Amino acid sequence: MPPTTDRGSARALGELPGTALALTLAWRGDVLWVRHLAPARSCRAPELAGACLPPELAAEGDAPHLVRVDAAGRVRLVVPRGARGVWLRGPRGTASVWHAPGAALELVVGARAEIAFAAFSLSVALEPATRAPSPRFVVGARLAPFVAAAGVLVAAVLVASARATPMDEREREAERLELAYAYLVRAELDDERVAEPAPEPAPVPMTRPTARPRVRTRAEALSDAASFGMIGVASGGGGSDHERYRHAVRPGGGGRPGVDVNPPVNPREDPFSTFALDVDTGAYTLLRRALRAGRLPPTEHVRVEEVVNYFDYGYPSPPDGEPLAARVDAAPSPFEPGHWLVRVGVQSVRPEHAPRVPVHLVYLVDTSGSMQSDDKLGLAQESLRLLTRALGPHDTVALCTYAGEVREVLPPTAAREQSRILAAIDALAAGGSTAMDDGLALAYDLARRTRVSGQPSRVVVLSDGDANVGPSTPEELLATIRRHAGAGITLSTVGFGAGNYRDEVMERLADAGDGNYSYVDSPRQARRVFVDQLDATLRVVARDVKVQVELDPGAVASYRLLGYENRAVADHDFRVDAVDGGEVGMGHAATALYDVVFAETELATDAPWLTVRLRYKPPEGSERAVERALPVGRESLARAGDALPADYRFAVAAAGFAEVLRASPYAAHWTLARVAELAASVDDGSEDRRELVELTERARALGVL
Repeated sequence: MPPTTDRGSARALGELPGTALALTLAWRGDVLWVRHLAPARSCRAPELAGACLPPELAAEGDAPHLVRVDAAGRVRLVVPRGARGVWLRGPRGTASVWHAPGAALELVVGARAEIAFAAFSLSVALEPATRAPSPRFVVGARLAPFVAAAGVLVAAVLVASARATPMDEREREAERLELAYAYLVRAELDDERVAEPAPEPAPVPMTRPTARPRVRTRAEALSDAASFGMIGVASGGGGSDHERYRHAVRPGGGGRPGVDVNPPVNPREDPFSTFALDVDTGAYTLLRRALRAGRLPPTEHVRVEEVVNYFDYGYPSPPDGEPLAARVDAAPSPFEPGHWLVRVGVQSVRPEHAPRVPVHLVYLVDTSGSMQSDDKLGLAQESLRLLTRALGPHDTVALCTYAGEVREVLPPTAAREQSRILAAIDALAAGGSTAMDDGLALAYDLARRTRVSGQPSRVVVLSDGDANVGPSTPEELLATIRRHAGAGITLSTVGFGAGNYRDEVMERLADAGDGNYSYVDSPRQARRVFVDQLDATLRVVARDVKVQVELDPGAVASYRLLGYENRAVADHDFRVDAVDGGEVGMGHAATALYDVVFAETELATDAPWLTVRLRYKPPEGSERAVERALPVGRESLARAGDALPADYRFAVAAAGFAEVLRASPYAAHWTLARVAELAASVDDGSEDRRELVELTERARALGVL
């Protein structure tokens, strides 16, 4: 029976004769498909394109309609979960708005809505009815080889599976999806490498750079696929297979493609391990939030150094006049027979050993619509209240915000005017899109107004890391920060919220801004960052700090650095002071652990088997770096029967916890049961140490061995 043309009956059926819906899905500018629904009618996301949907829409499943036509003839677009921005275009121009998932936006004839996801965009337009074209699948020239290759691969997998031992249909589908994702990502990565101009020949270094062979895993391929937005090409919708990959590929384009687990190294081939010191802790707090919510964190977001550096190990202060000091401890590994774990600890001068000077702060607060929740803007406001009350009378504060536009809320103001500053913080409200780049430019401008030589000046960014207006990729934002680098103004980032949270963006911004990265998930964590560790957060004692560990090939058969993968520095750049290192604040401590296998020879009594070198610049003024060396001999090794220091055992437990949760292929025999045993053995009554035991048990309850 043909559809009725009676207007009232059509409306009752969720249709509007005389109109049509035009829908276009694009991936990074390449059109994937076009749909033309005439007459305009109510529809759900999975009805639009079968198997070709972005993960955010595929996950909708049986969610409410994407487009809804009611009995009164109104056509409404329902904002889907995972949307990062909605743009409405009409006769009056373009309006950029953000609405919470589930909000209904009315469409009139001639209007067009653009919904932005991580890498996809969906255009929905209400038009006068014309002859409806046949549904078609459109592939841009850049994407065509990858889609074609994926099709060939999927067909090959299906043929092979038909000849092999019969599998459950769900298992076959999961295997097909995983292989397709991995192939598409590999092709995209190779394509981008080919497109890059050939680099200029580099001079041969005196020592080998620390380039490591890549170790790709299937989990990494899935993570990369999410980052490149390719999951939608092969997605089969919101069923159980999609849920299976939710842990590996979160909506929002997370993941850190290109970062691998450090492999074991033969010191005869490369005796140097060089990295920029890192004192960030955001990864640990994010991990804690995930486990307490009953889920495992994505493996690519578990950074060993940020888990280890969250805890205090009670290192002794540096000698008078020195900003930094290093120490080394080593003992047999509790995880792997025949291996030793070597701890390199670096401690900066503590606040009580240095006079307090005024600091000048700019609070840059993300007030876009994505921050509209108590655990985002609400917790950010509470954090700023704590920070403001902890400042001294000679400090200054400025406040600016960014959403669809940027706004100077409070000019540079003396911290003694607390009531004025707190009132400005209390008045903040969320709404609009996210123009982070413009916000950074305004914040640096405010910081320059109060810049005083010899006094710390810092921009503090409080955000969920999302950006969708203007320059919004990490590379564009980093370029803005680098343009302002070198002026003595540092930048720290503090992350809030979940869902669309961009951990990798917040960490990279802090690294480029010569600051540190924290994540706040509770009022307790806010107090830790902004009150208990205020001096470490605001007062830099050493810039561009690099560590180089040299291992004697005659004493050591192999070594592996746990963590610091994205802080690696080429060996020959250790003494190149133009190459950026890490920034260390007052009272900061940083720890690195090495998994070492000794050679089958007796260690020499009169020669070091390991040497730690620190290289850093003063916090102000001179660009000439200072270098210190710590040679380590047999006395650093624990003797049989020695009771290992409690702080060493706890550092080993924290590193083991992170190695297991990130599924390190070189820690396959390490277990959370052993981690829990180690952590519990050094319970000194502190809340932090008991918390690690608790989180270990939570991870075990979720099935991690």
